[in-house]
Amino acid sequence: MNFGDILLKTSKHCIKRNIRKINHLKNSITDPSPKLIILVYHRVLPDFKFNPFNTIISLKTFTKQIDILAKKYPIISLSDSINQCKSGYVKNRIQVVLTFDDGYRDSYEIIYPILKEKGLLASFFIVTDYINSNKPIWIDELVKILYINKDIRRVEAADKVICQKIMQPRLSFVYLVVDSMKSLTPEARQNILNLLNEQANKKIIPDYLNDRCITWEQAKLMSTNGMEIGGHGLSHSSLSRISFNEAAQEIKKCKEIIENNIKTSCQNFAFPFGCPKDYNQKLIDYVKDAGFQACLLNIHGYNRIKKDTFCFRRIIMEEAANLDYLLG
Repeated sequence: MNFGDILLKTSKHCIKRNIRKINHLKNSITDPSPKLIILVYHRVLPDFKFNPFNTIISLKTFTKQIDILAKKYPIISLSDSINQCKSGYVKNRIQVVLTFDDGYRDSYEIIYPILKEKGLLASFFIVTDYINSNKPIWIDELVKILYINKDIRRVEAADKVICQKIMQPRLSFVYLVVDSMKSLTPEARQNILNLLNEQANKKIIPDYLNDRCITWEQAKLMSTNGMEIGGHGLSHSSLSRISFNEAAQEIKKCKEIIENNIKTSCQNFAFPFGCPKDYNQKLIDYVKDAGFQACLLNIHGYNRIKKDTFCFRRIIMEEAANLDYLLG
């Protein structure tokens, strides 16, 4: 990572930390309503060197965070929180729900054993095209290619050309490339990945041992032992940037595939990426029509206990997350 990337990440982190501290103090004083804090993790690994988007947390930090959270708050299942919202019966003033997106192998091999040992329940949202595939999700493969091959400064994504400008931090350029590929078909994305690998001076050999998703057998075992398996789409596309019919298939089919493989109901859906540009009200309504009980977004903030369970906010967890300011 170059100096520009480090400076960009450091300044953003400092600003975000201060804003959250102020908001936490304000919300603690001005909002007496019962609160539901839904945390979202992505990956937990014993050690790592490559983490440009801060989506990986070390095993040591994760264990520490879980222990601190369990002492401070009741940790409940997503189903329990939904039942409380629907009934209006609130068990505690502040409660925490643990969720995990994407379904990488560490969900089963690292996270699940820790939760099971501590008697905690969680929800895992999986991308069905990648289960049993022994392949990394397209975003992670793309980011790795671009970071290792800094000489690639131009990427064609369908009818869009993204060029890295002079003095533009690499992280900013990579983000723009990822964003431009969210709306492409899986086939088009794979063609671009193949082309980038052909252009690359440093060839990317996928780490099939670590950078792969769980199997259906593992998902079923986790479900049997109390973990909830939720839908996260078929291909990890931005559902608001593809046609409604395609998005509807991503929502409906992922539910059917999960239920056929784990032999139990898939109750909840988390939008891929989950930012304001990645969903809309029409899609949220379709999630409800498809038979899901709740819909989760990656909009930062806590939730009040209310009957609407189709716009849950979540807090994205990072290595340096401060658990003292979760209401910020």
